[in-house]
Parts: sequence; structure tokens; C-alpha cells
Amino acid sequence: MPETLLDKLPPQNLQAEQGVLGAILMNPQCMLDVSLKLDPSDFYREAHKTIYNALKHLWETHQTCDAVMLADYLIARDKYKLLGGDEMLMEIANSVPHAANVLYHAEIVKQKSIKRQVIQSATEIIRDGYSDLYSANEVLEIAEQKIFAISQDRDTGTVYEMQEAVDSYMRILEDRENGEITGLTTGFSDLDELVMGMRPKQFLLLAARPGQGKTSLAMDIGWHVAKQLDRHVLVISLEMAIEELTERMVSSISRIDSKRLKHPHLLAGLTHQERERMSWAMGQLRDSKLLINDCVGQSVSQIASLARRIKTRHGLDFLVVDYLGKIRRPEGRGFNTENDQLTYISNAIKELSGELRIPILCLHQLNRENVKEGVRPKMHHLRGSGSLEQDADVVMLIHNQIPEDQMVGQVELIVDKQRGGATGTVYLTYEKPFTRFSAGSHLGNQQY
Repeated sequence: MPETLLDKLPPQNLQAEQGVLGAILMNPQCMLDVSLKLDPSDFYREAHKTIYNALKHLWETHQTCDAVMLADYLIARDKYKLLGGDEMLMEIANSVPHAANVLYHAEIVKQKSIKRQVIQSATEIIRDGYSDLYSANEVLEIAEQKIFAISQDRDTGTVYEMQEAVDSYMRILEDRENGEITGLTTGFSDLDELVMGMRPKQFLLLAARPGQGKTSLAMDIGWHVAKQLDRHVLVISLEMAIEELTERMVSSISRIDSKRLKHPHLLAGLTHQERERMSWAMGQLRDSKLLINDCVGQSVSQIASLARRIKTRHGLDFLVVDYLGKIRRPEGRGFNTENDQLTYISNAIKELSGELRIPILCLHQLNRENVKEGVRPKMHHLRGSGSLEQDADVVMLIHNQIPEDQMVGQVELIVDKQRGGATGTVYLTYEKPFTRFSAGSHLGNQQY
């Protein structure tokens, strides 16, 4: 880094800062819009930070934001003279002829603040890069977290007033009372009724023994969110290649037996109508907001990094990870056992759902040694169940007893955990030829 950069004054515009403060003093109603855009930390000059914080406090406590009240507030806290007293107030009050340009000035202040945050983060990243305390992958992870945090917070803050929180909760209650789902729907009405949709910051776990349809169910849910809800969905497939997943989805959407798409002589025997359905299914997939990544051997840090990039570039509303057992395990001290590794991964996934403010659905295996064929699975049958039981907000278990020679049958989807909500069993229909699920007609007994 050139030395001249270190000596440069950080980005700032003191006139714009004064303009914002002067506009608020002239018309306190300006605070209604300005407070949604600026935090005290966005101001460069310490005096301006203090004054804005005082004006914000006066506004939030329903007091008048004029020069007299501001002076009284600062005097009571022994800050008035330190900030320049009457001369300072006159300078700010006379900084703008009218308050009409307050949002323009506020945007300038915000842009300068963002640049300062980037410079600060870049400085810290350089320091971490030179440090022997972090690996290259850890430095990349830290860097992405810092930049993503700036990107996410540039328009809205992360601190909410209780008035806003209560108003939001009241809207949720009204929706619930009217029977409306408050989160992303899954496409299965009984499941939606039980869990009330998939909500932001939720970590959902779907587990089953091998070959019982967990990937099919996850893809059905992801497809519903992408196509029917018109939301951005990312599927990270750590086991199946993109071609296999695409084939499954074409089969599911077109309702053409997947076996007929795999073998040349069966494919050649498709009727004209079936080919039209297949073409239509492909068109549906092309036009959707579904993204698939099939890079095997990814670490949880790499998954988080990819999700952040997708969130920033395209938007991201729902993430599916197939599956936890295929995530590359962390190495080093503290990861001596499989449970230690799963604990780290589970914690990271939970943190990622909160960071991205989206629901994340992860697939997982049941412990073969503990779950014999025909036995209804329980949450403690999860591999590495301890941390997963704790971190997951919703745990769903597939109990599939359809005989091998039966193409269609009923499957139990057991909601064995729901943080703050009911548990119970939802009955789905599994159509093996199309690797797809459809809604059943019966909702099992709910337990609280």
C-alpha cells in the first residue's frame, strides 16, 4: 500500500453533515426520514455525532428537536461548551437555507460513511493477511463477512425500536388469525399449517435413512419456493451432479418416469405428448429463480461464502444444503470427533441463517445403527444429534415404508421439533417414478 494513502484524510463531507443537522433544527419532522438512513456513527466529526445523537434522542422521546431543547440537553450533560456553545449552534442552524435537501445531504453522509467502513475493513483484512494466526481460508472468510456486513447494513440498521417490533408482531398475529402463512410456504398445505411456513433466520433439518426421498422432498420444496413464490433459491448439492438433479426435476414436473429418461431405447419411445410435456418442464426450469451448485467437498465456510455472493448479486430467499454429512469436516484442534465437527458445522449453519436472514433447509442422515428398517425415527436417531437438536429450529423426519415393488404410497413426515410451536405428523404421497411428493389428506395429532 502506498504511504500516501495512509496520510490521506478519510472520506467525509462536513458541509453535508452540517446540512443534515441544520435541516433537522429547522424542521424536526425531517428526523422521521433521516433516522431511517443515518446512525450517529455515520457522521465523521465527533461533535456532529454527539449533536445528531442528541437530536435523535429528543425525537424518540417525543420532545421538540429545536435549538433551545438541543442546548438544554447538551448543557445538562456538560457537553454544550465543549462542542462550541452558541457559536456552534448558529453555524449549524445557518448551514442550510431550507430543509428540502435533507435527504440529498443524508445520502452524501451515508456514502462517505460506507467508504470509511470499507477502508477500515480493508485495513483489518490486510492486518489479518500478514498475521500467522489465520489460514488463507480463514482470512477469506473474515474478509467476506466484513464486506457483506457493510453491504447489508448500508440501507437499514440492525437495531429496532420496540414500537416497530410490536407493530410487526401484530401484523403476524393478524395473518395467523386469518389463517395466512407467515413464512415461505413449502407447497404442502398440511406441513405449512403445522409449521406456519419457513421463516427468516430458521435452520430447518430434514433427515431420513438413505433412499427414503429426502432429496426429492427438498427439491420439491425448493422448486415451489422458486416457481410458485417467485423467490431466489440456491440448492447446494454435495452429492448429486447438476445433470442428475435436472433430470429428476424434469421427471417430477413433466410426470415422466425418470427411468425412461435414463435409457436410450426408452427415451426414444416417448410419445409426442410426453415430449411436449418434457419441453414444457424444461422451459419452466429455465424461467425460474432456482440456482444449483454441485461442487463436492465444500467446507461450511465455502458454502457461507457462496451464499453471501449469491445474496449480494442476485438476492437469496431460501437455501437448501444436500447434505450435512458431505460437508468437508473442519480440521485441527477441537475437532477430534465426528460430534465435534458436526457441532461446528451446525453452529455455522445456524449463524448463516441469521446473517442472511433467510430460512436454510439442510438434509441429514439418520444413524443406521440405531434406526432399523420399519422403526419410526426420532430426533435422537440423528447422526451427531446433540448439536443438531439444539441448533435446528425445525426437525423433520421421513418415515417411508413403501414396499420396493410399489410405485406410489403414503409417507409420514414427522415434525419432531419446532421451536416455540407444535409437533406432529404430516402424511404425504410419494410417487417413485417421478421422484416427487404430493400433499396427503390427513394431518396427524399435534403435540405441544
